[in-house]
Amino acid sequence: MKNKVQSSCTTILVGKKASIDGSTIISRNDDGHAALDPQRFVVVNPADQPRHYQSVISQVQIDLPADPLSYTSVPSSILTRGIWPEAGINSENVAM
Repeated sequence: MKNKVQSSCTTILVGKKASIDGSTIISRNDDGHAALDPQRFVVVNPADQPRHYQSVISQVQIDLPADPLSYTSVPSSILTRGIWPEAGINSENVAM
C-alpha cells in the first residue's frame, strides 16, 4: 500500500488593525476533496437560517439557536456532499 499524504486546510485571517486600510480579510484553501469544487459567496440572514441541521455524510443532527446572527460564508456550489460553509464572518465580526 502506498503512503497517502494527508494535507489540511489552511486559513489566513487578517484583522482590521493589521491591514493597511482597516479591512478584515479571510482566506482559506479547501484541499479535502479529490477534485476542486467551485465555491460561491453568500450572506446568510437570520430569517433564512434553519432551526435544525442534519449532516449529509454522517447524518448527525443538531438543533440550531432560535436567535442566530447573520454571517457570510463560502460554501461549495456542488451540494451532493453537504454545504461545507467555510471561511465566514458573522455580524459580531467573529471569523472562522
